[in-house]
Amino acid sequence: MRTAQTRNNRNGRRAFRLETLEGRELLSVARPLGLVAEVAKTSLVHPALIKGRVVGFQAPAGQYYQVPPGYASFSGHGSATALGYVNLGSQHVATPTNAAGTLFDLTNGSAIVTSQPGEQIFVAYTGAATVPNRAKSTFTLQGTITGGTGRFDGVTGTFTASGTVRQGHLSVNFVLTPIYPPV
Repeated sequence: MRTAQTRNNRNGRRAFRLETLEGRELLSVARPLGLVAEVAKTSLVHPALIKGRVVGFQAPAGQYYQVPPGYASFSGHGSATALGYVNLGSQHVATPTNAAGTLFDLTNGSAIVTSQPGEQIFVAYTGAATVPNRAKSTFTLQGTITGGTGRFDGVTGTFTASGTVRQGHLSVNFVLTPIYPPV
C-alpha cells in the first residue's frame, strides 16, 4: 500500500491523501450506483408528503355537473409539492349545528386532486365550518386517502385542509400524507 498524507504547505497549497492497494482486490460496503439511482427515482415518484394551495369557486348546481341535493361543490387550481400544477374538486353536505346557523358540520365529503399528467388522488373527508353573518367563512377538514390512479394507484393515507370561502371564492391549504402499497 502506498500512502500520501494531507498537509498544508507553507505556500498555502494543499496536498492530498492517496491510498492504493497493489495486487489486491478492494471490498466495498457502498451501495451499487444502480441501487442509489433507483432509491432516488422512487422518492420522486412516491412523495412522502404533499403540501398544496388551491384557489377556486363554489360551483353552482348544474353549472358543471349535477350536484346532489344538500351538497356544496367547490373546484379550483393551484400547486402542490412533488406534483406541480393541480386541480381540486370537492363536495360535501353542510349541516347547521347551532340555532344561529353560523356553525356547520361538513359530512360525506369527497375530493379529487388531479396532477398535470392526469394522475388522481381520491379523498374522503369530514370537517367543520364557521360562517359568521354569511361573510367570510373558515373551515377545517380531515380525512383519508382512499385511492388514486397512475403512480397513486392503490395509495392510502391521511388528508388535512383548512381555508376560507368568501362570496363563493375558495382558498385552501392542504396536506396529503400518502402510504403506498408494497411493490
